[in-house]
Amino acid sequence: MGLKKDSGIIISAKDMNEADRLITVLSEEGPRQNYFIRGLRKSKTRSKPAAELGSYIELNYYDREGKDWKDVKETHLINRFEEIKSSVIGLYFLSYIFEICSLLLPEGENHTKEAVLILKAMEEVNLNGFYFGILPFIKVRLLGYLGLFPEDFLCSDCGEDLWTKKEADINDTTLEMFCGECRSILKNKINTLKLFKDCSRVKFSDLFARDIPMELIKDLDRILNHFLESYLGRSLKTSKEFYRLLENELIH
Repeated sequence: MGLKKDSGIIISAKDMNEADRLITVLSEEGPRQNYFIRGLRKSKTRSKPAAELGSYIELNYYDREGKDWKDVKETHLINRFEEIKSSVIGLYFLSYIFEICSLLLPEGENHTKEAVLILKAMEEVNLNGFYFGILPFIKVRLLGYLGLFPEDFLCSDCGEDLWTKKEADINDTTLEMFCGECRSILKNKINTLKLFKDCSRVKFSDLFARDIPMELIKDLDRILNHFLESYLGRSLKTSKEFYRLLENELIH
């Protein structure tokens, strides 16, 4: 039972017994795994921030045969993301994104691209503050990595490129896209779909350096939220309160 190493983001943290903690790490290199930290809350030497939700850590651990968790020897904090955690919206942002990751990304499987995405998004928010556009951006990238929408933005009926059309729409429970020449469209969402495409292909900093109407960003986010609820078969626990806070922030 040799000592092993891992690094990644803590996407779940749960207190166990009187002093222990069970954490879930979205790893940069290995699979998503659970780790058991004994005596954390009573220890005077173990780092508490290196075992809290949203911390980016390195850890040394031992395999536990027959268990669904690894036994932690020690943890090292790389980044606590102090700025994000200093605000209520920042804390809700982390909880919301980690809930999506926990539901979308199976335990025991490698999610390297997803881990890098979440880490880069956290670094962006920690440095430059929260911006609403990061929500649809993260969701589009995650869904793309999982192959839940096609790489080519084509009409599902005629098979032609949507960007050759004047009107287009999307089914928000399946992400099926179609043009106005094939079906009747109540509201033209061609510009929302162009933002969808750009979120899948353009760097966040480059994309949102543009003057993108908030109406388009929120429309794309609503579509993605409806799809996630349909795909997961449930609503996110953190969603209602998080979006209430965001609406208040946008109003003021």
